[in-house]
Amino acid sequence: MSILEKTNEEIINEVRSILGYDVTDPTTALKSTWGRIVKNASEYVKDGVVDIEKLETIYSDGDLIDYYIATLAITSLRNRPDSLFNAIKNLKATDKVLDYGCGSGTHGIACAEKGCEVYAVDVSKKMKDFTKARYKLYNLPVKIRSSKQKLPKNYFDFIICVDLIEHIPEPIELLRKLIGCLKQGGVLYIYGSAQVMYEKGHLPKSISLYKKVSPKIFSKRFKKVGPNSWKLL
Repeated sequence: MSILEKTNEEIINEVRSILGYDVTDPTTALKSTWGRIVKNASEYVKDGVVDIEKLETIYSDGDLIDYYIATLAITSLRNRPDSLFNAIKNLKATDKVLDYGCGSGTHGIACAEKGCEVYAVDVSKKMKDFTKARYKLYNLPVKIRSSKQKLPKNYFDFIICVDLIEHIPEPIELLRKLIGCLKQGGVLYIYGSAQVMYEKGHLPKSISLYKKVSPKIFSKRFKKVGPNSWKLL
């Protein structure tokens, strides 16, 4: 059975088996933490400056990290557009995939099930360890990378970046980095929240900057292949 076809209970059981203890049941996971690992963005933002080391610590050693993993494993299946899953289903076994901000690894595993070569990147050590163990559970290969490691240029056929740009201080820098890793003719799938929810760690400046600047970058970068080659939702 593909990971995309699994029930909430099956996903939670995977999380329990990897972490080695009972985290929570699916209903509690969805209704309690709902993916909240920070009280609010002020935990790592001061005077508009993001403390990256503090951010990494929160997402690696925070009190709610295990609950966050559990809820993220579910929301990665239930709270994503069909366009993402349709794109994954259309991948070829020869495709190379970058899952940037991989979280619990769900989307990358779905790609690996298609036979794709997958790189998984995350700022959180706990997330990377969990993702590595989850791929092992599925008996699938993966190349785990930290956000500080260099990635191959002009290499990936499909890049996934979901629910990340609203949490980081330099979304445009990340966008340029991802475009540089993309093959000509490849697909860059970016999905983020336009809602400013400071209590979930959303950064208003990042959201505003991305909405303002990204269309200009897309137009310039992809003008050679026509205006219908990309769209900003």
